[in-house]
Parts: sequence; structure tokens; C-alpha cells
Amino acid sequence: MKNNDVELIHRILDGDDSAFSDLVNKYQKQVHALAWRKIGDFHIAEEITQDTFLKAYQKLATLRKPTHFAGWLYVIATRCCQAWLRKKHIQTEPLDEIDNEELEPEAYSQYVAEEGTKATVESQRQVVKKLLATLPESERTVITLYYFGEMTCEKISEFLGVSANTIKSRLRRARNRLKQEEPMIREAITNYKISPNLTDTIMQKITELKPIAPSSSKPFMPWIIGASSAILIMLTLGTGSQYLARFQLPYSLEAQSETSVELVDAQIVQNLEVEPITRNLSGDRSNAGRNDSDGEDTNQVAGNQDDYTRWKLPEGAKRRLGKGVLSDMKVSPNGTHMAIASSSGIWLYNVNAEQEMKKSEISLLTGHEGVVRQLTFSPDGNMFASIGMDKTIRLWETSTGKHLFTLTIPKPTGEFRSMKFIRDGKTLAGRCWNDYKVYLWDVTTGKFLESFRPKLPIIRLGQDSNRQLATDTFFDHIGNILFAIGNKDGTISIKEGRTGREKIRLVGQTDETQYFTVDREHDPLNPRKPTVRRALVRPGDKPTVPKQLKADGRPYLIQYLLSAPNYSSSTVEKQPTKWINALEFSPDGKTLISTSQYRITHGTGYRGSGGPTEIWDVETGEQLASLALHISDVKFSGDGKTLAITGDGGVSVWNIDSRQEIAVFNDAIKVAFSGDGKTLCIIEHDRYRLWDIVSKSEIKSLILEESPFEPVTDRFKLTYDGSLLATTNKNGEANIWEIQKNAKIRTLTTGFTDSFTALTFAHDGKTFISGNSAGKIELWDLNTDYPHFNLKMKVAKDSIDELMFSTEANSTLTVMSRSVLMRWNVSTRLLIDANTILNAGNWSGSTSMGDGTSMRVKTLSFTPNGERLATRSSKSKTKMIDVWDITAGKNPQHLTEIEHRWGPIKLSPDGSTLANSSQSDNGIDLWDANTGEQLTKLSIPKKLFDRFNNISSIAFSHDGRILVGGTNKKEIHLWEIANYNHIGILKEHKHAVCALKFSPDTTILASGDTGGGICLWKFPDRKLLTTLKSPGGGYISELTFSPDGKTFASTSGSNTSSKTPGGTIFLWDVPSKQQK
Repeated sequence: MKNNDVELIHRILDGDDSAFSDLVNKYQKQVHALAWRKIGDFHIAEEITQDTFLKAYQKLATLRKPTHFAGWLYVIATRCCQAWLRKKHIQTEPLDEIDNEELEPEAYSQYVAEEGTKATVESQRQVVKKLLATLPESERTVITLYYFGEMTCEKISEFLGVSANTIKSRLRRARNRLKQEEPMIREAITNYKISPNLTDTIMQKITELKPIAPSSSKPFMPWIIGASSAILIMLTLGTGSQYLARFQLPYSLEAQSETSVELVDAQIVQNLEVEPITRNLSGDRSNAGRNDSDGEDTNQVAGNQDDYTRWKLPEGAKRRLGKGVLSDMKVSPNGTHMAIASSSGIWLYNVNAEQEMKKSEISLLTGHEGVVRQLTFSPDGNMFASIGMDKTIRLWETSTGKHLFTLTIPKPTGEFRSMKFIRDGKTLAGRCWNDYKVYLWDVTTGKFLESFRPKLPIIRLGQDSNRQLATDTFFDHIGNILFAIGNKDGTISIKEGRTGREKIRLVGQTDETQYFTVDREHDPLNPRKPTVRRALVRPGDKPTVPKQLKADGRPYLIQYLLSAPNYSSSTVEKQPTKWINALEFSPDGKTLISTSQYRITHGTGYRGSGGPTEIWDVETGEQLASLALHISDVKFSGDGKTLAITGDGGVSVWNIDSRQEIAVFNDAIKVAFSGDGKTLCIIEHDRYRLWDIVSKSEIKSLILEESPFEPVTDRFKLTYDGSLLATTNKNGEANIWEIQKNAKIRTLTTGFTDSFTALTFAHDGKTFISGNSAGKIELWDLNTDYPHFNLKMKVAKDSIDELMFSTEANSTLTVMSRSVLMRWNVSTRLLIDANTILNAGNWSGSTSMGDGTSMRVKTLSFTPNGERLATRSSKSKTKMIDVWDITAGKNPQHLTEIEHRWGPIKLSPDGSTLANSSQSDNGIDLWDANTGEQLTKLSIPKKLFDRFNNISSIAFSHDGRILVGGTNKKEIHLWEIANYNHIGILKEHKHAVCALKFSPDTTILASGDTGGGICLWKFPDRKLLTTLKSPGGGYISELTFSPDGKTFASTSGSNTSSKTPGGTIFLWDVPSKQQK
């Protein structure tokens, strides 16, 4: 039991070694079974079991969560096995080389008898070993632990860190593969007996060890020091596996906030064999493909064609760090190229360049203003199209990345929402969000051809507001067009595109009582008869899955019976309206999928509850299926003949024509079809599987590397013929699996990032540190020709909100993530301490600036020496700022609280004063940070007064003499702190000023706005030095200077919720102060 483990561990940490003997007895079979499976030698596995428990004893004080002891022990056992495999080469002396004359006759006879017995036992073991070798590694591990380790599926799940359902499926598959031999394997494995003295041997060795330290409030430090030292040695020597083991770095046994650490191998320049986490070198090709994005020259640096950090830089920038947040990924139908859209642009790759990863990168394509939302290749793969947030579609040549055409429409009313090539490959169709039109272009000339708009129901202002009509369009091979339109009464109209004639209306037969019941007391004129309701499924229930029935009691032809339906049933005061949310035609136009919601008008909006996903026969109007809320996805095959339904119980695959279920995959979490409709790719927690739809058989299976953490795949695509699988993951990698070549999965590129949320330079200026929205910190080495990750660490569960160094003589980095305050030594990569700041609320919500831009305000501030912190309280009913003393080596002390309405906050460099946007009108309030008393209000002069002019950013000069405030009216106001006088105003920005930062010597002020503009101002004479523009369209969320003031860095945030955040850092040269 986990509770027993916790009790035993606390006893051990208190000095009771006998409790460790109980842990050994409890887990020795499991550890030995794992080691035996990995090593293959029964007796050596005993030695490794001993080593595992000795290491566990030595490191027990580092275990943050005693309830996770089993999984932690698994990691130690696995590493012991890996270490043995690396360095052990057993040399044995054959029996025939022993001089028999040296053996006495009786001793020799006894020896022969013993060896005969051993041979019988060993032969039995060899048979079992060969049978188990026929299983995939993950199944072999599970069946060994199940029989030899005598573990239940739940215990194996806990031990391996894999879900119980996955363990059960692996065990079931293993049994099916060895159906005939399983009894013999079970008998043989259970007959194996490990040494009865194993526990005594381990405990004897423990007595020889130095006693472990008693438990304290921070028991993790010995483990951090040891683990980090090992990591640094491996990084220095360039040794180790491609990926270091991932693990969590705790800070307290009783910590409320979960802190984890992820360490990933980084590039070591001196060792060319090491695979870096970010490959920023590209093939030695001509510059044309990398510069020719829209026919305009760029500032590409000559002689650095292989350095992506210098590709397509905005004017004034000298480097980019990171390739941006990935938004879409597509592979050409012929499998030769991959295009990846990110917040930086479109990255184009040659998939066939196998010799080196850097040879794969062809170009970075820019030209769209804003984020690229979607990519699609033409049927022949010779060109591809991209949709941007700038209301344009661009066409590109696949082989070179050359920009061909920019497709626009007259008077666009909104952004393009989707596009597709019509089957002849010469025409592209696009749809916008707001006008419901379908636009056609000739891709050979880039000319606009025509548009179609179906006749739609009238949306009445005040009654149907906030209700977007659902539509979809189908084009056949001869140019005929069909529109599917969701009507306001919940029906669906299928109309001819060119004439507008309604061909058929689809009327649902779904039993609506599954989703809601009308309260008859509130609706006496429309009483409803009592109905028999299906019981809601509760956790732990295992009911028989019923067939879905129409309102007339007949079953639907297509069913999902892998898990019980989950109905979001509710009681409503009046009859809701069924509203169609989305529609999708199958590729052959014969079938339609609709998703819906039940809505009740409420004021100018509505209240909604979940409705069914329905499948329709377009020709006959028959409703083929009504799927409840436990369905997560429905996909068509490329030819439209097959349907895959994904839900809580796995994937159910149906032949649409025959209405027959042809396959079930209980462990599947996602699926994708090939373009020709013949191959299905299934992603499970531990493998990729390729399945042939025609023969209904598995083609290949690729087992993913076994890990305590199950892999999560974000996107994956099959080529048209199913010969190649492309995937991307949360580590920023794009991987390729060439199925027909039976090759292993290989990494095509890395370097895609999460959005950056905090930036800072190290004091030597050679290392740059960034924090991102995924809780990771990246250390970038700037002291080389090719900036790259030195180390990437996951240090927090939530976003990194702020990074800062304390003093120039100290390498201590302070990290704030939600309510967790951590200090790291960046030289040793060691966590120094971690504490919880109660009720810390570090960000405001997104705020519109009234000009189409928006921003989020960071509501926390550190002093430069890292000894004070101010943060907005996260308590819902309070409007306060909390000021904390966070001096190193002490527990955080709450100093005072200050009234706060909205907007930025900033501590003065000495920590004595706090500035925040004024409570009453435009201006800045100054507060005593020790007592919470208001000192004064810095007002904007009356002649400049505008009641809508709010402070959106604040900064102190490093000497504390000047305070600057940016406003949503594009201005920067300056005050002198000594006498609180308004001393000037700076005007140059075209949008709200959202970021301000002084250089270390206070001679330069950098300001950023919500449109991505950056201005550099010379101080003290307040003259404009230069203006810069960060691409992407997001607001400038972070600005920071290098220690020598010659370089500054910027990153951007998202302007609207629909745009992907930046994910790219730009390094800029600071111009000479004599400029302008």
C-alpha cells in the first residue's frame, strides 16, 4: 500500500533501518524481474537488484513524494541496468579449459551432477527467454512483472509510471501472442526463486554505508547536487544517451505547488557526435531559397547560410532565438517535403535529406503579416498554400520555397478560415469567417475566378446574436458545388452551389431527452410526458454499453459501443433550440458530419448545453448515427469510404457503404488516414500502428522508447500513399518514420518553442536565459557563431512569469512561476531554494487598446538585488498589491499591502517605493513599500489630460531618479522622483506603449507597443535614436538589455486570443548614441 510506503520511508529517514528491510522484501521481486528482463541473466539481475536498493537507500532523502516510491525505484533500477550494459563485458572460462586432473574423482562426480541439474534449469530458462524475446519490449516487461514479480496491473502501472489501461492492453496483447505457450511460461517463471538471503545481503551492505541524514524541510539538495553534477559532466564530455532521463526536482516533502525538472541534452560544439536539442545549422544550399519569400531582399548575412538564427531578420536585428510556436504541419503528397507553420513564418524541409539533419532545412518563408494559421499542398505536391491572419492566401513553390502569388479578395470582411485545392489541382477554394462565401482562384495565374454564397437564414439582431451559422462546401471533380447549411431550427439544408436550390433537408431523429428535460412547472403550455432516462455514467461504473436509438426506438446503423455514453443532461425552464455548430463533408461528398448544441436565448446572448455529433447520408437524408458527448473526434478516410470514431473507449472504424464496423482499437488516442484512404495510423500511449484498411490487418508497429512518462504526440500526418509518417511533439521536434524502408523514426528538425514569457541576460553577457509558458527555462550560449541551447530545464508546472539576477557578483537566478518563488545557481544548474508566495497573481487578463490591438499586463515586480517582490493579490474579492521581503536565505516575509485597481506595478531600485497606475484617473500613484502609505500622485498635466489616457507600462531608471509611464494613447510621460515634477513627454509610437526598459547606465530607454513597434530613446536629452519593428503583429511583452548595454532582446505576446503567441526572441544592436 502507498500509505505503508510513506510510513516506512518516514521511519527510515528518522533512522530506523529495519523499515528499509520491509521495503526490500516488498519490492525485491519487482526490481529483480525488471532487471532480469532488461539484462537477460537471472543471477546478474540479483546483483543489479542489490545495487538498486543500495542507491535507493542513499538517495531516499531526495524523494519529494513518498507515495511515488515505486515509480522512483523503477527509474533507479532502469539506470542501474543501463550502466551495467554500458560497462560490463563478462568473461567466462569454458569448462573444457579446466585441467580435469586437478579435480578429485569424488569432487568431479559431484560437480558433474550439479552441472547437470543446472543445465536442466538453465535450458528451461533459455526456452522461456526465447519465447519472451518474441514479444515487443513493453509487453515483455509487463508479462515478466505480472508473473515473476507477482504484481497486479495497478501495481505495474504505479511501478512503470504508465496508465493501468495501457498495462492491461499490453498484458492482453502478450497473452494473445503466446496463447499456447503461456501456461508453460507462467509455470517456468513462477518456479524461479531469487536468493532467500537477498534482503540480508542488502541490509548487511547498508550497515557499511554512511547513515543517511534525517529528514528536514529541504531533503532534496543532496540529490540535486549529485544529479546536476552528473549532468554537467555528461554535457562536458559529450557522453550519454541522446536524451537524458527526465525527472522531477522537488523542494519540499510537504510542498503544495508541484515543481518538476526536465533536463534535455544540448549541443556541445566540441563534440560533433552529440545531438543538440535545437539544430540551428542548415544545408549548404544557395541563399535564393532562403531569401526569396516575397521578392524582396532581406538582411541575410553572407557566409552564414547554415545559421537559421540569421535568416529573414527584421531590420536592426542580429539574431533570432527559437523557431516560434508551431501552428500547423503538412507533408507533401509525394512525401518529399514538409512545411511547418509557426509564429516566425513557414519552415520548409527536404524530407529525403537523410545524411544530416541540417541538410533538410531549405528555407524560412515570410511575407504574411501575423501568424500563419493553415497550410495545404496541391495534389501533385509542386506547390502549397498558406493562410495568414492578414486576410491573404499565399502560394509557394515546394522545391525552392519561392513565393508565387498572393491571393486576395475584394473588400474582405474577415480572415480566411479554410482552404483546399480542388481535385484538378489548378483551382484553390477559400472560405472566410464572416461572409459565408466560397472564393475560387486559378493557381497557375493567381487570378480570382468567382465566388459563391448560399442563401442563408436571416440572423435577427437581439434574438439570434452571437450565433454563427455553420456551413461547409463540397466540390466534385467536374466543378459542381454543394453547400451544407445549418438552419435555425436545427435542421440542415443541402443546396446546389450555383443555383441555390435545396436538394434535401436533413432532419434529426435524436432522442433529445438524453440531453435535457423541460421543467413543466415553468412551461405549463407545453407539458412533456415522463420519459425513461438512461442513467448517467459515473466513475467506477462498468455498465453494458447500449445501442443508440432514434426517437422512434430503432437503432442507428453506425454505433460507438466502446464506452457508455456520457450525456450532459440538465433541467431547463423552456424548450431549447438545437443549433448546428459545425458541418463537414466527406471527401466524396456522400456523407456529412454535424455537431450541435442545445441553446436558450438569454438577453443578447444564449445559454448552451452539449448536443450530439450526428452522421448523415447526403443522398437519402438518412441519419446514420447520433453520438453522445464522450466522442472526441470523427474522421473520414481520404476516399470518403471509411469513418473512424474516437471516444473514451478507443477508436471504432466503419465502412460507410456497408454500414459495418471493420475494426476496433481500444488503446488508440488519435488516428489519421492516408490520402488514398487505404492506410490508417493509430497512436497509442506506447506505439504507432499502421493498419491496412483493405486487408484489415496491421502493416507495422513502432514501439516508442520506454519511459516513466508516456509520450504525447501533438500532430501527425500520413503521406498520400501511407509510406511516411510525420509527427511533431512538445519538445519542439519534427520526426519522420519512413515505413516502407523499415527505418527507425528520425528527427528532421528541432527548435520550435512555446511562447516566451520572461527574458534576462547573465552578468557576463555570454548566456541568455528565457522562460516560457510551459514552465521551462532555456539557457542560450551567445558566445559562439551559432547560438544554441546549453540547457533546457522544466522547473515549474505553470508559466515562468519573471526571471532576474540578484547582483553582478552572484550567479543566482530568481524565478517566479505563479505562486512559486525559486532561486537557481545557473553556473551549477542547482536549485538553491523554493518558497510559496501566497495569493500571487502575476498577470492581468487580455485588455483591448481600442485600435485592434491588445495586451496582458504583468502585475509583479522585483528589485534589482532580488530582495523584494511586489505582486497583485489573486484573491477574487480583493484589489491589493502585496509587498514581500524575499532576501536570500530567509523565508519570505509579507511587509504590507497596497490598494490596486488595474495596470502595471513597479518597485523602485532600492525597494522603498512602489508605483502603480492611478486608482482615480490617469497618472501614477506612489506608495511607501514598507508601510503601505501613499506618498503622492504623479499626474499628467491638465493640458495633456485625457480621461481615457490610462497608464499601461511603468519603469524606473536604474538610479531611481526618473519614472516613465507608457499610455494607451501612444505616449510616454516622464517624472522626476526628487520633486515629483512632470518633465516631458515622448511621442513616436503608433500603438499603446506596453513595455519600457532602461539600459544599465540609464542612457537608453527602450519602449515597445502593442503593434510590435520598438523605439530607442537617448537620455538624458530624450531624443529618438531609432525605430524598429518586430514581425508577427503581437504586442511587445518583454524587453531586456545586456550588461554592456550594446544589445537588447525582445519577444512578443498574442494580440488576440485567436493568434498564436510569439515563441521567438530577437536580439538587436543598440545604435550609437550619436545617431539622429
